[in-house]
This record gives sequence, structure tokens and C-alpha cells, in this order.
Amino acid sequence: MTTQAPLAAAFDARKNFHTNRASAVFPLRNRAGGDLHIVFLDYWRLKNDIENVVVTYRLYDAAGRLVQRQSQPIQAAHNETSMAALLAATGVQGDFDGSVEVEIISTANIGFPFPAIMGIYESNGLFSGVHSAGRIKNTDEPQKPATSQETNWTCKYERDAQGWAVVPFVHFFNSGRPVQAGATIDVALRGDRGQVLAQKAVAIDGLGPFASRLFTLDEVFPELDTLAAANPFVSVRVTADAIFPRLVVGNLYRRLDFLEVTHSFPWSEFADFCPPPKSPSAYPSMLTAQTARELALNVKVFPTNCAGAFDVATQVKAFGEPLVADPSRFQLQAAAGDQAYEFELADGEEFRVLELRGQVPSRLNASYRYRVRGAQSTFSTDIATGAKSSVYPPKWRHWGHGRVVGGYRSVMLYRNNTHDPASTKPNEGVLTIYGAGFTHEVPVKVAAESCVAIRLDEALRDVPAAREGNGFVSWMLTMKEPVGETFWVSWRDDGAIFGEHGF
Repeated sequence: MTTQAPLAAAFDARKNFHTNRASAVFPLRNRAGGDLHIVFLDYWRLKNDIENVVVTYRLYDAAGRLVQRQSQPIQAAHNETSMAALLAATGVQGDFDGSVEVEIISTANIGFPFPAIMGIYESNGLFSGVHSAGRIKNTDEPQKPATSQETNWTCKYERDAQGWAVVPFVHFFNSGRPVQAGATIDVALRGDRGQVLAQKAVAIDGLGPFASRLFTLDEVFPELDTLAAANPFVSVRVTADAIFPRLVVGNLYRRLDFLEVTHSFPWSEFADFCPPPKSPSAYPSMLTAQTARELALNVKVFPTNCAGAFDVATQVKAFGEPLVADPSRFQLQAAAGDQAYEFELADGEEFRVLELRGQVPSRLNASYRYRVRGAQSTFSTDIATGAKSSVYPPKWRHWGHGRVVGGYRSVMLYRNNTHDPASTKPNEGVLTIYGAGFTHEVPVKVAAESCVAIRLDEALRDVPAAREGNGFVSWMLTMKEPVGETFWVSWRDDGAIFGEHGF
């Protein structure tokens, strides 16, 4: 397994990061009626006053041949680029499989080699999104082999008369040099405690420079008919040197040519725990869940975190009510497999806080699965995030996106709670929404140990420019007190839905 630095040390190291290049790789699976939109906010300028930033798109086919390259300075606050349009400009017609590398370059220090950008996949009015995940390493980074077990995503299995209609997928990509002879990725199907149910070594040594491949689980496991009955989740063992292998993964809806996407997290065996709180009223980590009235939310913790034993106390908030203690209290045990846990917010429940006390892993990954309440649909988000240790650095600014046309509504969710509830303060700030040719501000106020949901489509009701073009928007939330986190979700009444956590 990959050796991970303690979480606190990893955050501390960021203070001294210096890089002029950030990048991300997304799979391209272009079909009729489909697209991949790269969407981002110019946070380099808005947050850090960096003006001279250039974005470059490199589109490769599955064999690694460069079919399009486009560079342009970033000048607008809100940015979106259609990969289908870039392909069309080259004369590429018909189905296309490959990848796009998005590169951000500046003469100034942009601090972090991952850019805060979104890949939003479209198929005939359906959308799904994931932020930058894997990348090709910069030339000044160590290029030594490391192994990780990439996992932690929701797997869906649906068959029809034609075969597998919905099936999990994994996208693997290569750097600028050939894969070594005999190289494989090892794909495992796992039960609810993480036990291996089936495993296959998949050869990747035929992949040349910049080549990529999208593997579906029925291709890897011809016997999936039998194995899927256990509703297994997936892990993919990857050894790599020149790439950072956070993988874009998810589920392929074959009949719709639709990728429902998220990114992997590594299986965490490195023993790293949250530091004890300094105040008797504080706790070392929290797992929170917030929703809007129209949205159902399920949260899943996979059995892939390092061993630890901790108590869980629950606080709940109904819509229009304060946060109050719930009588339920339980313990997650020391063995990693015993830490699998899943819950769903009840009808009328807006916000839940799980206060984690004891030997709590610093990294406790979770999947946030929003659905449209009452819709007869299998679509959901699969937002990869997790519990927030007290070592996370404070944040005054949060940003993200949404969609406000084509029947879509969008909400920005923000929580104002801390690891020491006795010291949490009321908070206020401004939500600034950016789009193609407009900027709109919304004042924000939220009580201590509470949350707020702001409907982006309603805030932009009197802004005609918001309904022009593709209808994506960006937003930045600036708060007086540096606490909390954000999510955003866009949905239609028929069950179509996508979203992400804020940056």
C-alpha cells in the first residue's frame, strides 16, 4: 500500500508548496447527444490575485494519439469549455474514446498541483460531475513506483434483456512513457466487510504513452451475473510512478450512453489518528450530512479505513428547528471491517452531525449519495469526501458550481458548526454567483451550530443572462468566520441529479 503522511503533516506541508503547473486527467467517452464540459472558477485571480494563468486542453484518443490541443488565457471569472466542440473542430466524427488532460500554467506560484476544476458529463440532458482526480506528475516531482488500492465508490448493477444495462467502470490512464511489460491492475470485488469475493489481474502493458482505457466490470468478470447478487464494491490495485492514480470511476448506463462519475479514494492502512481535543467541550472529528427539502441523502462509510475504535454521538436538526442531541450513541470497533456504516437522513431532517470521539482515523472516507426525493429513478450523486478532522485548515472562502437551465434547480449547502460547539459563532458573508456575462451577490447569514441552503436558480430569477448558453454557473462564498464546508446539488423533478462538494 502507499505510505501516507499523517494528515496534519500533509496540511502543514502545503504551506511550502511551490508549483507553476497543475493538471488533471478525465476520461472522454463522446457519443451522440453527449459531451464533457470542463467548468471552473478563476479562483487563482479571485482568491489569490494571480492574473497570468493559461489553460491548455490536450485531447488524446484511447491509443494515446494527440487529436486536439488548445490553449487560452483565463480571463473570465466563470469558465466552461465543451470537449465535443473541440473534437468537432478537428473533424472527428462518430463515437470517440480517450482522455483529456487539462493543464493550468502560471509564472506565479499556484501552490497546489491539482486544479480546482470540474468535469461535467452530459448525455441527452442528463449530467454527472467529478472534480479533478488523477493527474500526470510534474517533471520536478519524484517518479518512483508506489502502490495504492483505489476504492470507495457506489457500485450499481442492473440487467435487462440485452445484458448489463448499468455496470461499474474504472478509467485508467497512462503518462508520457509506455507501461512496463507485464504490468497489470488488480480488480477485486469485495463484500460488506471488505472481504475479497473475486479478483482478476487486468493487463495494461499494451498501453502506450498517454493511452487510456475505460474498463467495465462485466468485461473484467464474465461471471458477474453470479457475483453481483452480493452487491459488491470494487477496489483496484494500481502501481504507478509518473501518474497520481486517483481514478475517475463510477457507473456506466449503457442504454443512455451516460457516465455517472465520481473519483476513487485509496484504501487506508496507514495508522494516523486525530489529535485529542484541547477543550473538554470539543471532539476530534465530525461526519456531517446536510440536505434540502427536495433531496434525499444517504451517506456510506466503506470498510476501507485504518483500524480504530471511537464513540459516536449524534446531533440532528429538523427543517426550521435548532440542532439538538439525539439519544442514539454507538461505537465503531477497532477492526477496519467493523467501521462500515451507512445512514439516511429521515423525512424532515435537514442536518445531522456525528461527533466522533476516541481513536478516530484522520482519514475517514465517505460517499454522499443525493437523490431527488420521491422520484422513481436510480440516478444519484456519489460525492467522495468524508469526516472532517480538527486538523483541517480554516476556510473563509468556498466555491463550486451548479446548473440553472433545462428544468434544473440548484442549491448551495453550507454548515456553520465546529469541533467545539461551545465556541461556535453566528456567521455571515456573501455568496457571489458568476456566469457568462453576469455577477450576482446574495447576503448570507447563519446561526451558530446550524446550516443554510441557498437556491441558486431562485437567486438568479431576475438575471436573464443566467439562462443563456449552457446554463452552468460558478459561485464563491466568503464568510466572516473561517469554518464549515459546502456542497452543491443540481436536479430535475424527474430524478436527474448531479453535484459535488465545494472547493
